[in-house]
Amino acid sequence: MAEMKRWSGNVTSKISLYDDELDRFAAFTTKYEHIYIYGAGHVGQAMRTYMREAGLSCDGFVTSDTIDQILSIGSCGVVCGVSERFRSEIVETAKKYFKEEQIFILAVEKRDTIARAFDFDYVKNHFWLNIFVTNACNLLCRSCSTFSPVCHNAYYNVAAFHTDLQHIEKLHLPTLSVLKFTGGEALLHPHIDEFFALARDLFPQTPMECYTNGLLLQNMADEKMAHIAKNGIVMVVTEYPTERIDYAKVYRRLEDAQIAYEVIFSEGQKFFSKRPLNLKKDTPRHRFLHCPRYKMCDSLFCYEGRLYKCVYALSASYVNEAFPTNLSVTDGDYLSIKEIGIGEEDQIYRYCMQRLPFCGYCSSIEELVPWGLSTGDMSEWT
Repeated sequence: MAEMKRWSGNVTSKISLYDDELDRFAAFTTKYEHIYIYGAGHVGQAMRTYMREAGLSCDGFVTSDTIDQILSIGSCGVVCGVSERFRSEIVETAKKYFKEEQIFILAVEKRDTIARAFDFDYVKNHFWLNIFVTNACNLLCRSCSTFSPVCHNAYYNVAAFHTDLQHIEKLHLPTLSVLKFTGGEALLHPHIDEFFALARDLFPQTPMECYTNGLLLQNMADEKMAHIAKNGIVMVVTEYPTERIDYAKVYRRLEDAQIAYEVIFSEGQKFFSKRPLNLKKDTPRHRFLHCPRYKMCDSLFCYEGRLYKCVYALSASYVNEAFPTNLSVTDGDYLSIKEIGIGEEDQIYRYCMQRLPFCGYCSSIEELVPWGLSTGDMSEWT
């Protein structure tokens, strides 16, 4: 079976990916007595959700038909709440009533992010689950987002996984598009074959993927390869710049075993994303939109009875064991799977759109560092 898809990871140079636009936006909302969002469609509604989660002032919505009604109520600022397609039109209208400094327009990338991440229907219709099977890894990259190099090896209990997935199946999530097994190195789980079989039994038609660095695939037993093929698991291989693996050999083995696979190619892995922890937990509330979990991923991590938006929160207890930290995970940082009642699946999508208490620990600066192996020093994550 031939390669299905190939894409890149991080391809930019070592730079800070932080910008101050959200800081300027937050300052704008404090400058006026009243703040209104111009546009009450899906972009405007999503903007209102973001502002609520960010703790930013907002009095409501105005449209071209109602904008004149807010002129007499005091000092007002207007936020652009429409897609780029309609931006010029509403800005021209707003300028008839307000000075230019009273109008704030987030960059199109920010508005598009908000329109995806905080629109209930979009989140519901683009939802998938990451099955976090283990934080163990056989590569141990510097600044690993799951802290694999410094945490003791933890493995999702098979029985707990079966119980969790049975409950999720009963929820009949209408738009669950894919199950992705991940880690760490997912193939290191000693019972990964059971995970694949149990998942396929409960979700016979759902696409499934397993993310791997490929090291174990080089010499994997034929019967294990056959099990992967039988359960229709697509292998997603990330090519790291290491001499420990012959990727050509891996792909030949996958093809011989009739296993579908995708490739995140090596050019994109020359740099690794480092998101420093702010141990003071005082990152300004509005900055949580900088997190890639809100920019890119419409998904949750499933692990040991809980659904997590943030893999840092999932890993917090292991980090506290490895370093002199006291990262706190509260009830607001995850969903308890067993407490999601049948017919109450909408709370999953609402949780996806929330700012988590744990967001206070994350720096707004995302750095891209040259890929390399970890030394286990705390500076890789702070």
